Amino acid sequence: MSSTSLHEPADQLTARTIDVHRAVVSLIEELEAVDWYNQRAEACKDEQLKAVLKHNRDEEIEHASRRLNGYAATSRSSTKL
Repeated sequence: MSSTSLHEPADQLTARTIDVHRAVVSLIEELEAVDWYNQRAEACKDEQLKAVLKHNRDEEIEHASRRLNGYAATSRSSTKL
């Protein structure tokens, strides 16, 4: 699993790089939520609750997709290696 902490000293990074890192961490959190809801739905015996958990999982997938699209657009426009 990826680290959610910075790999380089913060004082050597631009504010933009730190913001991009925040977006990456947020994406990781969204994907973890997808996994949690998926596991809970699979283990759930109550069909109504299972439907709610699947709905929540699907919402988290949408959130992750938006974060990834936003990250891709932002990193392409600001990264110069």
